[in-house]
Amino acid sequence: MRQALQSFAHASLIETERGRPPAHVAKQIGEHDAIFLERLCYADGIVFPLVRNYLPYSRFPDLLQSNELETVSLYQYLAKRYGAVATTGKRQVELARIGDEAIASQLQVEMNSYVLFNREVTYDQNRQVLEYYESWHRPDRTRLTIDLHRTY
Repeated sequence: MRQALQSFAHASLIETERGRPPAHVAKQIGEHDAIFLERLCYADGIVFPLVRNYLPYSRFPDLLQSNELETVSLYQYLAKRYGAVATTGKRQVELARIGDEAIASQLQVEMNSYVLFNREVTYDQNRQVLEYYESWHRPDRTRLTIDLHRTY
């Protein structure tokens, strides 16, 4: 039986920078100038996902000056500071093997272990791209719930 988490999640910033994103990311966010955040997320002191966010620099030019990114959720901060509310997204999740030593170490798993790999483009209330992100999740600490809706 899984124990419910007793405390809120927090993120540890591993890397932050402004730069040119990979081509597949630039295509998703619509520009070649991005803010990159690499964060390791925890709840109750337990490592959960490793997340790499890419945000359009033109929308959030002073994001890297924030000292709140480890204590407040990124979405809360973007809503409060910029009025950009995450409302929709397109997510793709797949089973993948860890082939990167740094990722394996951060997730506390062995190389070639299976993890859930997630890609997502998130949009705000105006249907503008908020971010593109990739995340790696330990399957033993992740549960997916998918709501299905049929349209006629």
